[in-house]
Amino acid sequence: MISASAIPRLLACPASHRLPHHDYQSTHATAGSDRHAEAEAAADTGGELHPAVVALMVEGDQLATECAFAYDCATDSARELGHVDRRYRDLAPYEIPGTMDLLILGPGRAVVVDYKSFAEVDPAERNTQIATYALMVARTYGLDEVTVAIVYLVGGRRPSIATLGPLDLDAHAARLRRLHVDVARPSAPVSGPHCRYCPAFLSCPVQHALIIDVGDALPLAIERSIPFDDDQSAAEAFDLLARIKTLSTRIQAALYARAAERPVPLANGMVLGARTVEGNDRIDGNVAYEVVRERHGQDVADQAVERHATRKRLSDALKPLVGKLAPELRAVLAEVEARGGIERRESTRVEVYALAEATP
Repeated sequence: MISASAIPRLLACPASHRLPHHDYQSTHATAGSDRHAEAEAAADTGGELHPAVVALMVEGDQLATECAFAYDCATDSARELGHVDRRYRDLAPYEIPGTMDLLILGPGRAVVVDYKSFAEVDPAERNTQIATYALMVARTYGLDEVTVAIVYLVGGRRPSIATLGPLDLDAHAARLRRLHVDVARPSAPVSGPHCRYCPAFLSCPVQHALIIDVGDALPLAIERSIPFDDDQSAAEAFDLLARIKTLSTRIQAALYARAAERPVPLANGMVLGARTVEGNDRIDGNVAYEVVRERHGQDVADQAVERHATRKRLSDALKPLVGKLAPELRAVLAEVEARGGIERRESTRVEVYALAEATP
């Protein structure tokens, strides 16, 4: 099955469709899924939307999250699948399914929003994943154009926004038809940035060759060519470095996923595994407000608490009022905790530790 999220990778390397796939979740992927869920929950419950999403809306718009569609390359048509678990079933032979993060629908208009965490992707005007979503929406609702937006949830990167018109949509439809042919016939794998998240990475002959090269004489040959007096050796070293970084990222993700299931004893006597650690405190804003107001007045409470409280906000508000900040801050937090206003959150992370440090 070809899905919308796989389109950028398959266009770059059709061979990756035919190779055996291995699925695992990296720490970054899990964190990214959590951030997606938070953003989608805000749209579902009327919570605080991302500013970029608010800027895209007009009066009368309706929001829908996790909207699944399927585009049929054979008929150039599309249909809604409803809310599914991304294990798409009962698809026609040439249907491409996809689930968009957020769909904004208004009279005669549609906006597709794709959330990304921090890794930069192709801009909206040439991003083939979101173009596939736009094609699905356009064909389902009979629209000539669809606005698409890539919104980054981490890192402060500006959103990328474009409007895909009839020519753009038709061109992408033709691209998807050709892709069905390309993935069906034998071809050699192609390495590149798309390899980083490829499910066929572990079975890819190009990556196997890199592992052999890295463990053989190639690193020594590169070392001898430093400081790269000729352009050819410098270019080869640059290409090798990019491929090694990709390999390193994938190995780390797979290794940490394995260690999350059961600890890995290391040669130095340490262990790579998951353990529970104390996370950040969650301070109840209402309780904190009452405590600070009682001790220092309403003006300071207004400064310390705005919808939610953090240690930094409390410190900033109390520092000008007391000679020694630490004792007063501890006293405030102790009182907030005594009133049930601090939630101790724990988190699980994979790291290297000594067996004696393991959490029972």
